[in-house]
Amino acid sequence: MIRPLLSPLRFAARLGPWALVIGLAVGILFPGLASTVRLALMPLIAGILFVSVLRLDPEAVTSALGHARQDVPIVLVLQLGLPLGLAALFAAADWSGPYAAVLILTVAAAPIAGGAGLAALTGLDGATALRLLVWGTALIPVTSILPLRFALAESPAGIWLPAFKLLLIVALSGGAALAVRRWMLTQPSSGDRKALDGAGAILLSAMVVGLMDEIQPMLISDPLGLLKVFTLACAVNFGLQLAGALLLKPLGGAADRRGAMALVAGNRNLALFLVALPPSSMDAMMVFVGCYQIPMFLTPLVMRRFYRWLA
Repeated sequence: MIRPLLSPLRFAARLGPWALVIGLAVGILFPGLASTVRLALMPLIAGILFVSVLRLDPEAVTSALGHARQDVPIVLVLQLGLPLGLAALFAAADWSGPYAAVLILTVAAAPIAGGAGLAALTGLDGATALRLLVWGTALIPVTSILPLRFALAESPAGIWLPAFKLLLIVALSGGAALAVRRWMLTQPSSGDRKALDGAGAILLSAMVVGLMDEIQPMLISDPLGLLKVFTLACAVNFGLQLAGALLLKPLGGAADRRGAMALVAGNRNLALFLVALPPSSMDAMMVFVGCYQIPMFLTPLVMRRFYRWLA
């Protein structure tokens, strides 16, 4: 029943890894279009979550649930312990403002939806990244409450609405995808999977367009300032990966699994907060959000050799 609807999307699967590049280029070159697309970020992000869960094999979800004792503590450290530690550090340094807030939100976010594919491209264990994606996304309505409180300096009552929005987006998108997978797409063919890949590529490309609306204006008005923000975004992404990999090494275990944990530590789905928070809270952070998409694309190229060396 659903296969004829997915078939026209198969051609878009060719976008694959280029989806992010296309979105980056279009968003930077056409800021007016990017601003328009940004208004539709909520359905786009919900759609990406829906397609990401729809692509999961039921066995993968079961496997994620079966590794709760191993994966949940990692998620709690990454999405709760790390942002709270960062918030305490910023408070001690008496540093606040939009960049302090966006750094706290970055490390409070769940892993990116394409983390498993990114791990595979980097030569790491995609299954570990997938499990952390499942648990990280499921727990973010809970783990984000305190980081939101410190990042936005809101009253305790003020952060419940964003947390509730996150819960609705995750529950409705993920629940709908699991229902479709169970009742309508129980045995997806290779063509069905290609169609889902194509749908995910289109949605990802469109979402990235919407994240880039502040890049071109700053490129024209303050290129040095933009370079500083881009450098900060790369330092956060790659720095978290480097620190995670080095800290996990003494614990032992398979190097590709440790590497996958480090990879998701640095590549976070910051866009989720854009649909949960009021635009006025995020406007000053959008340059960083846009720049942060670029090191995600560069991770397989920049970090692959490091993870091989570490192994």
